[in-house]
Amino acid sequence: AISKMTHEDFSCISGSGKLDEPLGTMADLPLVPASLQALVELLSKPENIKGAKGVFGKASSWAGAPATFSAKMSAGEAATALKSWLHQLAEPIIPSNMHKLIKFCYISNMADEVFTLLYASLSDQYMQVFRVVFEYLAKVAAAEGDNGLSAEAVAIAFGPSMWPPDEKDKDAGLQVSIIQKLIEQTMAGRMFAIPEGLRNLVELKEAAEEAAKAFSNAHDMYMYHVLSASLQGNKGKARSQAEQAAEEKRLKQLFSLPASESLQKSYPTRLQKAIPVRGTLYVWNKFICFHGLVFGFDCIEVVPVKAITSLEKMNHTSGEIIRTDIINAISVLSSDRDLVFFWDEDCKSKFSVLEDLWESQFFGGGGEEEGDEGGADALAPSQAQTLSEEEWDAFLAGVKVVTYGKNDDLITEGKLSRDLYQIGTGTTRVVKKVGKEELVLFRLEAPEVVGEIEFLKDGGLTAVAGVKSNEDDTEIYVLKRSFMVKLMESQPVFALRFFKFLAVLLAERLGQTATVEYHKDLAQQSGLAAGEHAKLSAEQKAKARQARLDEEFTSRFDVDETVLFDSPACVQKSRPLFGHAYVSKSIFGFYGSLFAFETMEAVALQDVSSVDTAKDGKLVVCTKGGKTFEFELLGAGDAGAAFAKGLQEAVAAAGKEGGEIVRMEGLQGGAESVDAGLMDILLKGAEFISHKEGDKIITAGEQSDAMYQLGFGTVRVEAKDGGETVTLDRLHAGAMFGEMEFVHRSSDANIADVLATKEAKVYRISYTKMAALVKEQPKFAVHFYKHVAQTLAVRLSGTSTVHTKEQ
Repeated sequence: AISKMTHEDFSCISGSGKLDEPLGTMADLPLVPASLQALVELLSKPENIKGAKGVFGKASSWAGAPATFSAKMSAGEAATALKSWLHQLAEPIIPSNMHKLIKFCYISNMADEVFTLLYASLSDQYMQVFRVVFEYLAKVAAAEGDNGLSAEAVAIAFGPSMWPPDEKDKDAGLQVSIIQKLIEQTMAGRMFAIPEGLRNLVELKEAAEEAAKAFSNAHDMYMYHVLSASLQGNKGKARSQAEQAAEEKRLKQLFSLPASESLQKSYPTRLQKAIPVRGTLYVWNKFICFHGLVFGFDCIEVVPVKAITSLEKMNHTSGEIIRTDIINAISVLSSDRDLVFFWDEDCKSKFSVLEDLWESQFFGGGGEEEGDEGGADALAPSQAQTLSEEEWDAFLAGVKVVTYGKNDDLITEGKLSRDLYQIGTGTTRVVKKVGKEELVLFRLEAPEVVGEIEFLKDGGLTAVAGVKSNEDDTEIYVLKRSFMVKLMESQPVFALRFFKFLAVLLAERLGQTATVEYHKDLAQQSGLAAGEHAKLSAEQKAKARQARLDEEFTSRFDVDETVLFDSPACVQKSRPLFGHAYVSKSIFGFYGSLFAFETMEAVALQDVSSVDTAKDGKLVVCTKGGKTFEFELLGAGDAGAAFAKGLQEAVAAAGKEGGEIVRMEGLQGGAESVDAGLMDILLKGAEFISHKEGDKIITAGEQSDAMYQLGFGTVRVEAKDGGETVTLDRLHAGAMFGEMEFVHRSSDANIADVLATKEAKVYRISYTKMAALVKEQPKFAVHFYKHVAQTLAVRLSGTSTVHTKEQ
């Protein structure tokens, strides 16, 4: 019976199924050959499941497909027969045309989505055979306690039969891992479950057909978005009407239109300014609106149709009104503005729509309807980052439009990058070299921005990944960092908006990596266990710590010296302010920060008159000028006493030449410092909370309403993966958390717990208080958003690294 199976019986075709039952309840498998059912039934007997290790390990002389199945066949012969049966299928049970894609998506941690679509892309008969085989293998692996066979061992035994080795591809280990994942998916009940939003197998097959259209480039992270979108299937169609209504409401808020307005048409276009600004022209009942976005700044135009005094067709090249069939621009003139929209193609049909609307409003009569000009009927305006005409002219003077050819480099991996790029037309890809391969991390399209990590680093940064254009004639906006820095210094109005835009952008991108799946995949790709860094020698750890301390000290105090010793410390203000104390050969300094506000105090060792330890354990430093500093040293054990003794010795060793006391307080590195009293405002507005080991500071599943800074101790970020707890990150003194939710203002629930590791002292400030502070203190707001953007950029740059076991 097995030998009579034909190519037609087991040909791998996409989306031809007629079954209409959900995968999770489909019990009848009529297309599975009786011979296969008999083999699996024999192998699934309890004694054969328990003894599977011996069954799989027995050699058998059975070498071909028998004409009939024999009930007397031994379990070992049946296992060999099953492997041979799978091996002789006209097309492997895991289709060869999907091997490359599956491999890439697996190492990119997209296995769940890809495997579901893989299953749905099979013919009906192949689907049923696939299910029977993997449900059997899952039973074997589930009985590991009896038979000693893990999912990995089962995958090793059956892998070559389901995914025959390719002479060109020697990576059999990856193939085994993929089959292991399939088995584990089946064991968990996820392999044959209809994804949320799809009603039955037919809809899943339709989704798989849509995804199959994107299979041309297997080394493309953009696949993830295509696959995920296709999995939504009819769910997206069913929600399209509601989504359209929500989008209209958003646009009415953006343009401050009356709620009674209804969107008629929308056209991608370019608006002529100092440079062409790409965006969308929206045609409403009584308004014509435009919205474009250039590096976070919203270009918004709203023209009531009745205010239009002239509507003309134009040829954009010459700028003259013409009366030919070659029309590619429309001039809209009103009492206070002259707007020119243009396209690459003929726009006569668009002009007709605008002309009909204008004539109906201008000549059609009909009194003003209540609410037409806003008032009670108007929706609240959005918080768009708009600029005046003068500000637009100043900003666009530093923006160039550059056209790139296919595969041209915008940013070259390994080279210094300073500028910021925004896609105008076409698409780009972010690439990373792995050996001789070029791995595409993801694809970007208009109006997305790249280069923000390098842009935020003073002096630029060596790019950790490259960016290439995908098509010819790809238009890119390029913003020079040197120009933007000068513009923000001369016109501070740009600084707050720009850094806020970058902070939101980075929060969105970083949020995509804050998942259990991402971190598990990172660990798998690196080949390192969670604590394997502990294998560094004590000397290596000491050198690494010293290098970090010296870098911190130099950047904070602008003194290029080696740190002799240091300690966590605390100074008493309106509330305790935690930070770090440093001693170099010439400086004693303290650095503390609270939600991006920094305070630094330093004194030359030559000017220290005495160093004492008070009864309460505080370190008291007096200067020759009569100043007194008090610090609580937080080191473990006798570290505080050792620090005091070391400081006394450093003072004694310092030269006898006079020096000036250096005292710095406030924000450093900006054009102006914030009022020093702001630190007290922050301290009074923030709660100061002590947590014992294991306390939850943030709880997964709940919505955030505050941001935090760790003053002392450490915390860990954890998430659940089934019954397993995965540590996503460990944060140390000075680290902020909860800031991503503040800048992004997402309504999503927390995806992870944040717990105290041993004792931890934490500052907490509500989003409401922080928002009021940002609004009331523009200078602080600029520094806050810049600090958050730079912090998130450092985190995100770590996610752009492809790890290897050697690294």
